[in-house]
Amino acid sequence: MYNGIGLQTARGSGTNGYVQRNLSSIRPRDAPQAPPQEKARILEPDQKILDHDRKRKVEIQCIELQDELEEQGLRPSDTHALGAAKRLESEKMERALRIRPDYREGEAFQPEVQEQRKIERMEERARRQEESRERWEKRREERDVGRDSYGWRRERREAQYERRGRRDLDDPRDVRERRSYPTFPDMVVPLAQRKNPGVICLFDVDGTLTPARQSVSKEMLDVLKKLREHTATGFVGGSDLNKIREQLQLPGAEDFLEDFDYGFAENGLTAYRMGKELPSESFINWLGEEKYKKLVKFVLGYISKLDIPVMRGTFVEFRRGMINERLDFQEYDKQHNIRRDFVETLKKEFPDYGLTYSIGGQISFDVFPDGWDKTFALQHVKETDDVLPGGYKEIHFFGDKTFKGGNDYEIFTHPKVIGHTVTSPEDTIKQLQELFLH
Repeated sequence: MYNGIGLQTARGSGTNGYVQRNLSSIRPRDAPQAPPQEKARILEPDQKILDHDRKRKVEIQCIELQDELEEQGLRPSDTHALGAAKRLESEKMERALRIRPDYREGEAFQPEVQEQRKIERMEERARRQEESRERWEKRREERDVGRDSYGWRRERREAQYERRGRRDLDDPRDVRERRSYPTFPDMVVPLAQRKNPGVICLFDVDGTLTPARQSVSKEMLDVLKKLREHTATGFVGGSDLNKIREQLQLPGAEDFLEDFDYGFAENGLTAYRMGKELPSESFINWLGEEKYKKLVKFVLGYISKLDIPVMRGTFVEFRRGMINERLDFQEYDKQHNIRRDFVETLKKEFPDYGLTYSIGGQISFDVFPDGWDKTFALQHVKETDDVLPGGYKEIHFFGDKTFKGGNDYEIFTHPKVIGHTVTSPEDTIKQLQELFLH
């Protein structure tokens, strides 16, 4: 027995009477404390969430009502929203059709306005030519001061003559050297001194030199510049000169007319040679005002009856040698042949007018007098014997609308012309490299 615990005697217990400590027993010390009870929170309603839910229910009801009204054929009457959407749509269409920002409806039928515009264009052209001439003069002076390669060769030849006791500056070799440098414009090889003299390459603009109604690439201009060392070059476009300038004139560059030996706008009715304008013709003067008005009225009446997706823009565009019908339905026309049927109707309505109808570009067709197609430009492609002995022996034309009815067909099939059909500006470059620049 130990400390009052255990047996008083081990006798009869079967044990030795030794008392051991119970290590598995834990004596509680302090009573466990209950965790403090938190005070229940009362959530306040969020007014913003309630307002949002209420507005959302109203909005859903409005949308359901709008769908129901539209199914019944009714439209919303929010004039401001409709007006803004209509204005945005008109701006997109103006950019797509390249309508000038200063365009005013009806100006095409106001002779006074058109005459004023013509005078402004002539003044602007004269100003650019004067600036170009001044730049050439300045460049020539800088070259003379810097003793260019021709001046250096001439001084060396003079020194050789002087050492030999000769002063014959009319030596044939010296004359050939002087002739290898052109007089107009500077830095352009004369026609007779090019690698293929007597050969000229003429190009359509849309789809040949540039994508339709888009700007020319730097690569194309570099190829044309290199080609000009081999042959004479020129463009033949159906558009007026301003539209062609928008495509072939790069920002900050010199007048694009100086990059070609010949430039023909409106199928050659506006013609340039070496940057100088040649005499021109007029469609109205040839046809007469009365017949022209009758033709235009019929065209506008026909267009007003067409059921096409979009009906806006300039439908009749007067040019010096033609009128041009423009509709924004390129894809629609491929399926429904609107232009083809329109042309056939005009041929039946005006059989005695002596007019030719030619589908050109992406969204238009041209109307011009018989013979005033692109072959009209060929009458200007000629040179005197002192400039190009024997004249031009080969005339090459590159165009994309060379099929019958296209505006390149007449010049493509002309007996004096070697025609080349292209599919894109990249194809034009490829064919030029194979033919002349290899």
